[in-house]
Amino acid sequence: MRQRQNYFVFNKPADYRRGWGDNIQCLGSSIRAEDPARPGILWSRLLDSREKETVWHRLTMDCCSLGEASIRFAFYCAESRTLPFRGETWDLEELLRSPDLTDEDRREAFAPFLARTALSPRDILLHDLTGRYLWFRAELLPQGGQSPEVGRLMLRFPKETWLQYLPEVYQAEAAGRSFTERFLGIFQSLYDDLDRDIRQVARYFDPDVVGGEYLEWLAGWLDVEDGYLWPEEKLRTLVRRGMELYRIRGTRRYVVEMVKLYTGREPWVVEHSEVEPFLTDVGRSALLGELYGESPYMVTMILEGDALESNEAYKALLRIIDNAKPAWVEVNLVVLTPYLFLDQYSYLGINSTLDRYRPLDLDGSSALPFTRLGGESEQGIS
Repeated sequence: MRQRQNYFVFNKPADYRRGWGDNIQCLGSSIRAEDPARPGILWSRLLDSREKETVWHRLTMDCCSLGEASIRFAFYCAESRTLPFRGETWDLEELLRSPDLTDEDRREAFAPFLARTALSPRDILLHDLTGRYLWFRAELLPQGGQSPEVGRLMLRFPKETWLQYLPEVYQAEAAGRSFTERFLGIFQSLYDDLDRDIRQVARYFDPDVVGGEYLEWLAGWLDVEDGYLWPEEKLRTLVRRGMELYRIRGTRRYVVEMVKLYTGREPWVVEHSEVEPFLTDVGRSALLGELYGESPYMVTMILEGDALESNEAYKALLRIIDNAKPAWVEVNLVVLTPYLFLDQYSYLGINSTLDRYRPLDLDGSSALPFTRLGGESEQGIS
């Protein structure tokens, strides 16, 4: 009967802080050296398998190294939770977390329990580690002012090997050291990772959980083009409403909804059919044509001035609108400014603002202000 595997994970700050660290900075699910001028040291919390003579199975982690020797791990195993050190009996957990001990003190105390060392161990088998209790020391060595990072550590136990499925003649080799067992371990690790991804595939379809490139991939399933243009939380909302919006694609409402999702503001939309009745006025037709276009396929979308934070956001919104509109429609995107311009995009009560009076300074550096209607100066009415 196949034995169920258990695991310990380190994927949040609390997991790392339960041990002891020197010059360690927590970055959510990972850690790095806080001061890139000296090494960062982490002693993990005590990991209890609750079974004597446990043979540990495998360690995986996300690792961003600066060379093979920039990340060093040392693994320790013990059957007893207590040990003598400098004439006293210590609890392993107390010894690991004591603020009165230095890194050198811990290395001295745990030297008899050192089971294995490894450099930048992204994925390794731990079949040579035996003991109920396991803990590790991670050393991060910065280089060139940058620190390596490790995160999302997962320690699996107990040992599981495909050797048990082979005829007895292959199982007769020394357990944990046989070439056959280590060779099968390569394919077993690949199979285990693939099996886990298949069993957890549902999480990749939940917009409230998935993030990063997987969120963009999920958006692609709903035919959302250029998902990289969207901030993650807004893209998450877009994916969540994907089916609702897909039903109205190609309509005015769809384009408006896309603009609202990206900017948080509802735009004003002026279509040619709304301007057409006023084109019979010869005095207005030229101005209206300049502002709202003369083509029946021209649509003007108007946004408040603070709806977009930067020129890059403006360009991104243009791309989003271009993907959302029907192919034969041309959209003119206008972002209002809070000034009063005659014969321009000035709308009473929206952006028709008369600024305070400012006297003109001929100092060679002040810009000529826009024309304003009167105002009160510091000396009186001008």
